Amino acid sequence: MPEIPSLLLLALLTAGAPVAASADSLSVAQYLPGSDTGGEWEQLQPVQVYRGTELYDLVDGGAVRYEEYGFTAVAATSYAKKGGGAVSVELYEMKNEGAAFGIFTSVTGGLWKAGGKPGVIRFDGEYFLCFGEGRFFVTLTAQEVDRWDVSLAGSLLVEIQSRLPGPSGGVPLPVVILDSVFSSETSIVYMRGPIGLQSHAPSWYTRIAKGGEFGATRTGSMTTILAKTASEREAAEFVARLEVVPGLRFADSGAAPRAGTYEGRDTGVLPVTLGTAENWLVLAIGATPDSCASACSSVLDALRKRPVTPR
Repeated sequence: MPEIPSLLLLALLTAGAPVAASADSLSVAQYLPGSDTGGEWEQLQPVQVYRGTELYDLVDGGAVRYEEYGFTAVAATSYAKKGGGAVSVELYEMKNEGAAFGIFTSVTGGLWKAGGKPGVIRFDGEYFLCFGEGRFFVTLTAQEVDRWDVSLAGSLLVEIQSRLPGPSGGVPLPVVILDSVFSSETSIVYMRGPIGLQSHAPSWYTRIAKGGEFGATRTGSMTTILAKTASEREAAEFVARLEVVPGLRFADSGAAPRAGTYEGRDTGVLPVTLGTAENWLVLAIGATPDSCASACSSVLDALRKRPVTPR
């Protein structure tokens, strides 16, 4: 299992002072249950709703990541049962299903159920559980690490999931493309900007990325990044920025895809392959020149075969 980045873990475990919820944000609270009439759990405090910049009162260290994907509101409360541990629950309503899918893959490192649908993830079997459903992302965290109540968390998960509206759309296209190329065991992360990219792409790539959507996967020592920009012009500008990155060198621009190398002080010399298709960029780095070329070509082929949607 991957480790949760320490900053993000701190954000998930930190609850701020309750803030007054604006009337139009109260709807997200309806998806969290009150005290169970059968006595299985007790709600410890009223649901608090945070929206907009109020999010910083709840997860000060990690709020910017939610904002980058597209955050609407979050409902938070906690539950306990007699003789058991207490569980804090945060239910995030994102702007759309792609945003919820992205924050899920960002937190979990790209783990998911077969078929590309977000599913239940538990870290270390002791203190944390999360899942994605439609435009919602939900975390359940033990208030005391040594008192992780598995049965309470499981019951709450089932109850909350039953209350959420089901998904209506599909998985984001960058993920669909990468999923069609790489094995089902490969974890794929979906990002919508440089904050999400920081953990899944080289620092020099993150510094020059402007807007767009990104999918990234790691196979052994090779990372493949697929970027979707708004237009072919933006894609060309992205390529131009790549061509002047210190240490990054590509072969003749007439080649497609273009092989090259990256030489960094801490990385040594790594093979790189760059490919473009309309407003898409594919960059494979690491492992061997052949593996980078193969990964890049396979992703480009998948892009050419993708369903065309009307503009």
